[in-house]
Amino acid sequence: METEVMVACSIDGSFRCYICLLEYEEGDSMRIFACNHEFHRTCIDKWLKEVHREDFERTGISTLVTVGVRDIQCEGFLDQFSGLADSVFLDLPQPWLAIPSA
Repeated sequence: METEVMVACSIDGSFRCYICLLEYEEGDSMRIFACNHEFHRTCIDKWLKEVHREDFERTGISTLVTVGVRDIQCEGFLDQFSGLADSVFLDLPQPWLAIPSA
């Protein structure tokens, strides 16, 4: 879920991204999760990608897996991987938004 900051404020009053520690500014692209945690979109996407990549390295399958972070509910799938993936694993925080029958 992506939003733009219209007023530089934070739900918890911090006014900053807890990953980069920079203050939010008007027009910043953000991800706000169902738990109300919010981050700059680029910060959280990079962090999530690294966390998942580390999991695959730890289990010895990093050469078999491509890790990506993308808001498919808003942006869809990347065309560059069309027909190349054997499987896709989705972590949908609100699956009912993507799949009405969920």
